[in-house]
Amino acid sequence: MQNKRDKKRKGPVEESKPDTTKNIGNLDEIIASQREREKNLYPVWVSGTTVIYVTKSKATRQYAEEYKRDKLMRLKQ
Repeated sequence: MQNKRDKKRKGPVEESKPDTTKNIGNLDEIIASQREREKNLYPVWVSGTTVIYVTKSKATRQYAEEYKRDKLMRLKQ
C-alpha cells in the first residue's frame, strides 16, 4: 500500500500549474502565451456568473444557450 501512495504523490513544486506562490520562474511566459491565445477569442456570457471565450463564429446567443443546456446542466446532475 505504501508504494502506491508514493507513486501518486507529486514533488513539492512541480511545474503543473502556474501557482504564484511556488512556480514564479516562468509565470510571465505562461501569462503571455495565454494572452496570445485569447487575442482571437470573444467573451460570451452563458449565465450571470459564467463567461466562456469562443471564436467569433460561435459568439452568438444561440451558442450560449446550447452551451448552457449541454454543458452546464450536465454538470449539475
